[in-house]
Amino acid sequence: MADILIHVEDPGAANMVIGLPEKLFALGCDTQLLASSYAKEFLTSNKQAFSPRLGTPLEILKITKPKVVVVGTSEDKQAFSLLLTHAAQKSGIPTIGMVDMACNAHNRFRGGGDDPLGYVPAQLIVTDQATKDAYIQIGFPAKKISLLGHPAYDRAYQYRQNNFVEPKQNSDRKKQILFLAEGWDLFDEKQSYRSKDYTLEGRGGDNWRTAIVLEELLDALDSLPEINAEVVVRPHPKMTASDFDRFEGEITVEAGGDPLEAASKADAVIGMTSMLLIEAAIVGRPVLSILPQPIERDWLGPIQDGDILSVTNRSDLVKALPSLMAGKIPALISGGGAEGLAIDRIVYHIAACFRRRQSSALPAQQNV
Repeated sequence: MADILIHVEDPGAANMVIGLPEKLFALGCDTQLLASSYAKEFLTSNKQAFSPRLGTPLEILKITKPKVVVVGTSEDKQAFSLLLTHAAQKSGIPTIGMVDMACNAHNRFRGGGDDPLGYVPAQLIVTDQATKDAYIQIGFPAKKISLLGHPAYDRAYQYRQNNFVEPKQNSDRKKQILFLAEGWDLFDEKQSYRSKDYTLEGRGGDNWRTAIVLEELLDALDSLPEINAEVVVRPHPKMTASDFDRFEGEITVEAGGDPLEAASKADAVIGMTSMLLIEAAIVGRPVLSILPQPIERDWLGPIQDGDILSVTNRSDLVKALPSLMAGKIPALISGGGAEGLAIDRIVYHIAACFRRRQSSALPAQQNV
């Protein structure tokens, strides 16, 4: 049995629950974390204990008898979290969804139907204003959305506090750029390929979004030999090194390991709309977002807000790179501010939902 049942299946969702069960338990909430799919490897690599998901949603609810169900999202129209949410709601159990970014807000709870809120939990926890706005825009009540931040930002801030991140901009050695690769959008594959709205061309032979951006970066660096930098590609957890065989001889691919350590070793970190771009900024690295089309600025809050510089054409990229490598493009992100840690806000929010469920005799969904 468990007071609180958490289920995640994607690395993005898993990144929000590291340390969560232990903190909830410390508040007297018996918590069980279930994981499936890509989340299992991600949690294992981050030394987070979990149980593999076994059984149907109804079987799991019958065994664990939770008072609250918390789920992450994943790029799967038949995601187990959707089915678990539906089963919990039919059983009168309060449900909370955790969403890490605004991108694909209209698809995360759609399932196989047409309603973007068809499988949405009763409450949402989101990481930034852009994500909150995205759900309000598709009709989810603002009063049921809690903007609590991202625990990964806490960890990045604590990493910076506990580790000396060497300022490297004045070194004469060959500089290293860490490029944060992104895979394929499994909700809407056309988002991962060239469209008529692209303002980046790449070399013309590849239509994959990540390849186009990487080609632009490599060619821009070739036009700026004074920068003297090598590019190390960090694949998304759903990718493999072989996805970058087409760039053999131009890049180095390094997968796995501590992402914050990888970011801190680089002279600069470049990505598109990866959450790790924000974490790298908090750690203290110069960061830059290269986007193939301007509309993608809306996909990640700090880029939308202008806290992380983004470029969408070759000319601006060539202008930005020397300043980036000289450490003159600050990201206006600090993390760990006076408002406290995001993980603590999330823990207290979930625990409060559990306490209300415990103390009320009203139907569960009315109390969320």
